[in-house]
Amino acid sequence: MSERLAALEGVIWDLDNTLYRFNADFEQACHIAAARAAVKGGADLTHEAALEICYRSYEIHGHSYRMFIDEYRLDKVQLHYDFHEFIDEKLIRKSAELVQLFGKTHLKHALVTHASGAWARRALEHIGLAAFFPDERIIPAEEINFERKDESRAPFEKALSLLELSPEKAAVVEDLAPNLRIPHEMGLMSVLVHYGQRPEPMPAHVTMDCNNAAEFLESVTAYSASG
Repeated sequence: MSERLAALEGVIWDLDNTLYRFNADFEQACHIAAARAAVKGGADLTHEAALEICYRSYEIHGHSYRMFIDEYRLDKVQLHYDFHEFIDEKLIRKSAELVQLFGKTHLKHALVTHASGAWARRALEHIGLAAFFPDERIIPAEEINFERKDESRAPFEKALSLLELSPEKAAVVEDLAPNLRIPHEMGLMSVLVHYGQRPEPMPAHVTMDCNNAAEFLESVTAYSASG
């Protein structure tokens, strides 16, 4: 593990619930945003009725507006943009510690997210990390034809190309273990952020686990200093 951390030159990050943590207020804001997007997109429902569907959709699918795509046949691309437009990034809690740790590393950073590019840039600006993610290294869903990270190599191949790194010199940091299976198969270091809710058993494709993004960067800086 120490040799792998010391060899790192770049990190491919997830955004939501990885570079910052979801809390109850933000989760509720996402449900409200999804309901607004569904009504705007043509769902013949009151906001309250749409919100109830969002709750069920999240409980079943882990995604607030999935049922509007599957059952109401709303346009998933338009929902994607509208949903992220309606979320208020100011609800995200900032971490001065994380910003400081980013500044201490020698690493290059890229972002691969299922969110929209506009949301990613707003969120990064708000949490103080925009300077570490040049626009060309932000890879939102719409730039990879909405291919999902648990199903496609394309997001990670593009990120490695932008970082100009081979897989053994990069890590992927995610809050969802299924999204780490493909990068692990590609030879990248796979890091799971779990906020103290460590899965048991730990999936074999997870190289390293940690409580949060700051803890991961602390490990990187420690091994870089010792080297």
